[in-house]
Amino acid sequence: MGKVNGNMNNLEFTPSSVKLQDLTKLGEGRQAEIFVWPSGVLKLYRNPGSLASARAEAAAMHAVEDSGIPMPRFLGTVSIEQRPGIIMERLDGPDQLTLLGRKPWTIWSAGKKLGRLHARLHSEPVRGGLRALKESLRHEIECSDRVPRNYQDLALNQLEHLPDGACICHWDFHPGNVIETTQGPKVIDWTSVARGDALADVARTLLIIGSGTLPPGAPFLVRTLTAIGRRVLVWRYIREYRRLHLFEVSKLEAWEFVNAASRLTYGLSEERGHLLALLERKGRKARH
Repeated sequence: MGKVNGNMNNLEFTPSSVKLQDLTKLGEGRQAEIFVWPSGVLKLYRNPGSLASARAEAAAMHAVEDSGIPMPRFLGTVSIEQRPGIIMERLDGPDQLTLLGRKPWTIWSAGKKLGRLHARLHSEPVRGGLRALKESLRHEIECSDRVPRNYQDLALNQLEHLPDGACICHWDFHPGNVIETTQGPKVIDWTSVARGDALADVARTLLIIGSGTLPPGAPFLVRTLTAIGRRVLVWRYIREYRRLHLFEVSKLEAWEFVNAASRLTYGLSEERGHLLALLERKGRKARH
């Protein structure tokens, strides 16, 4: 079904003779679709112009796959009808978001599992080259016209006083990116992974769980999850994480402000109102 290039020193997405119509879809997200592939699964980016993102994810998976983090093995790259794709090990099992859709009463245990897994991820050393998260955030916020100037200045000022960190930060860690397999939970979607402060990654997860928009195909019960349900999941997640990784609440709050400013740069209209309200609330506290 096409030649796969697994040479990390030359990340070429070799064109395949396989047609999109011949592939069986397993799932989808905002940026990519997941298909069955003979040696595993194929994550095929929707946009042919996403080659840089696909290369970054492939390189990141290669950089962290030997760290001890439970994740699918990277198997190579391919191009289908000019769309770049990454081939990886197929994980058998539903994601935690789907499980919550089937059994919403398990939200308490789901939050505990999520906190434990995130703490484990942050305990593993960085063994490969990853982008510097703090530097990326500074550039992202500075160059965006979507963040009001007063919040932009405050976010950059707070960022300046926050640590660089040397942890593996997944940067999109939430129930939809955790697959429950017979070998235990495994983390997928390494598109945005970086090297940085663990609390920056925790703040990102809190923001996504608390107010983030859900991916296409999210279960109906999850899409209608009440604000109370989100708060329960957040509370249980952060309680379990802090039990394993103690931290200063003030530093987490500073990272939450920076994260809200960063998230505004994405231009997600359905989140903008909430993000601005969060920036206003935390901004008042930071100024006092």
